Amino acid sequence: MTGNDQGPQIEALSAYKDHEFHYITAITKPQIETLLQLGEIQLELFDQVLAEVQANDGIRYVLRRNPVRAAEMQRVRKTNIAPWASRSRNSIAICRNTPEPL
Repeated sequence: MTGNDQGPQIEALSAYKDHEFHYITAITKPQIETLLQLGEIQLELFDQVLAEVQANDGIRYVLRRNPVRAAEMQRVRKTNIAPWASRSRNSIAICRNTPEPL
């Protein structure tokens, strides 16, 4: 939550304490990559709406895929792939029109 009014933030935090959360934070991409390399989490968990993992060090991770970010990444990939796909089709067409070597 953001904003200047601290009331909603305090209410939200007290609601989390009822569920025994000690703190809530986001982890960075390098931290996620480390957890993947250590086998603490699996990438497939992000395909679920919500997943929970208890790591070997006792930290509890609640994983959630961000659908807005996923859509953004897909759009960027399509934008980046389009020029290469076009060049690839042109190269194939040129190769088909090239006479066979002797």
